[in-house]
Amino acid sequence: MQSFGIDTTVLDHAVRSGNDALSFARAFASRAAQQGVPLNHVLSHLENLCAPSEPAYDLVRAASITWADARQHTSLQETCHDPLTGMATSQHLVDRLEGIYRKAAVDGTNPAETHAVLAIGVNHVYANDLDAALSAIDIEQALRKVFVRDEVIAALDARSFVVLADSRQVNDDVLRVVAVLMRRAAGIPTPHLRIESLPQRSADITNFLVTLSS
Repeated sequence: MQSFGIDTTVLDHAVRSGNDALSFARAFASRAAQQGVPLNHVLSHLENLCAPSEPAYDLVRAASITWADARQHTSLQETCHDPLTGMATSQHLVDRLEGIYRKAAVDGTNPAETHAVLAIGVNHVYANDLDAALSAIDIEQALRKVFVRDEVIAALDARSFVVLADSRQVNDDVLRVVAVLMRRAAGIPTPHLRIESLPQRSADITNFLVTLSS
């Protein structure tokens, strides 16, 4: 049986037979949340399976909690990253920067010394938004060949990109590698690359990002 485009045959059998129904209900609820199916639709499906009786409390509770957890994770991913290019959103970049300053205040360190930003400017005229998005995908993939950990790769606009990383990971040697990858893998012949230290104060983050996109 299909429900919301999800095969529920195993779940339906498990609920009706009582054989490991909780595990299958959790799996169904998680898949539904990831696909954007509302919780009330999930619960309605369980009610239909159990009719004319009401679904067991444990079954409803397991499905509801799993759906909420999965939806929260999916929403966070959607908020943090562009679903097409995979790049971090500007808001996620700001959140990460603010987190760095909060941690520095506790540790007694200076973000301007511990972290740096690689700014990438692209002087290219795109035919349309899709052309720009496809180019951004190539750029993100090229940068991920160098920055393979939890560095933030974000697009400030269609022609301005940044990598937020540990300052030890951003130097002239890395700049040269990135330049080569941008040409060969992303088709950007003359990228404008520069290394920027973080501002001394978190209050200057907004102005700092504006200068990076200018």
